Amino acid sequence: MSLRWFAFDADAYTGDTAHLTCEEHGAYLLLILAYYRSEKPLPATDRALSSITKLPMDRWIECKPTLAAFFVERAGVWHHERIEKEMLEAQRKHSVAVARAEAGGRAKAAKTAKATTTPPKTPIIDQFVPEESLPSASSTTEQATSIAQECLEPAHLHLHLKKDSLSARANEVLKEEVPPEPTDVPEQGNAMPISRTFTPSPEIIERIMREADLSTIHLEIQKFVFHHLEQGSFSCDWQASFEKWWTRFVEHHKKTAKPRAAPRIEVNTTTTEVDWDRQIARWLKNSSMWSHKLCGPEPGQSGCRVPLAKLQEFNIDPATGIVRQPVE
Repeated sequence: MSLRWFAFDADAYTGDTAHLTCEEHGAYLLLILAYYRSEKPLPATDRALSSITKLPMDRWIECKPTLAAFFVERAGVWHHERIEKEMLEAQRKHSVAVARAEAGGRAKAAKTAKATTTPPKTPIIDQFVPEESLPSASSTTEQATSIAQECLEPAHLHLHLKKDSLSARANEVLKEEVPPEPTDVPEQGNAMPISRTFTPSPEIIERIMREADLSTIHLEIQKFVFHHLEQGSFSCDWQASFEKWWTRFVEHHKKTAKPRAAPRIEVNTTTTEVDWDRQIARWLKNSSMWSHKLCGPEPGQSGCRVPLAKLQEFNIDPATGIVRQPVE
């Protein structure tokens, strides 16, 4: 596994190599790159080191005493302690990543095999309540209490489906596997981790039912629980935490629901005599100030929009754009 990149501490390098010449800097960097690429100590022979640094033999012999101070020679090779330490750390990280990938592949294969042998569970689909006919305040108390009791069952995802109403992120959350509830987690003061069976109080559900339909409420509860189980969060009051979560959710959707401004419409206006005079006068003072948007190409070029009479008035040749005589 040759390292395609490595950490470079500019401050440490500058401090250690302040005495090197430009030629010695280049030779030292080439030695470092060869060390990282081969992941082996460098041969201690002058011929090999001269070839690596691209220096003629006589120049290498002069630079060798200075550069040899950065290495330790053992058994006929040059060792660099800092580089070997970095390579060992990179190999350790690579081994950990390979082990994790193999474990993930085995888990995914086992899950796929189980899915092919076990028939999928049919989700429980409750009756959908249209957004345009949200329940009134007088009829929501009893319904909110029943929702809170149903949410105590962790296996029930409460899928209230409505075509084209759920966001892409919501669909991803429903496909993900909810992480297991942490066990033997120490308390942090009065704070506790969230329970997998968490559900908002009936009072909270009664209030938020006036702001969204049932499918959205159930979905946000599942996302809230999944997020904090995955993060391992602690809270002294999970009911208040959910209220804050819901407030941010509503504010986000209000911002995204704002109507966009109408597209700007360009209105073409007729160029007046004063406009022609102003543009030509500016161009005579500075040719770079010609307005191509208003007047088209410059005088003397094909497609110029300035009337011929106006060009002649300023003594400009329409064919060449040359001023015949200075304008007083």
